[in-house]
Amino acid sequence: MALSIDTENGATILNIEGELSIFDVGEYRARLIETDFNDLIIDFSATEKIDGAGVQFLISLQKMMEDEGNVLSFTKISDSVSDCLKLYDLESYFETKKMASVSLL
Repeated sequence: MALSIDTENGATILNIEGELSIFDVGEYRARLIETDFNDLIIDFSATEKIDGAGVQFLISLQKMMEDEGNVLSFTKISDSVSDCLKLYDLESYFETKKMASVSLL
């Protein structure tokens, strides 16, 4: 498990390496609270596994971002994340919330 938060071209990018699971979401949430950002891009290129708690984290993050008038976007969605979103039938939920891949320069 590794989490890095970077800024690139004015965008805040959250890179999740390894797992997004019940064992990780508490730390990820705490790190995000400490970070000053508006819109957020999550890079899933190195995410190998996601569980139900990880999905709940994404849904709650999406709600928080909407409430604050900010945008949550996903990029480089790994097969495991894509499969999990399909399993929970959440592809359309996040697509309507601007899940379209973002090209990082």
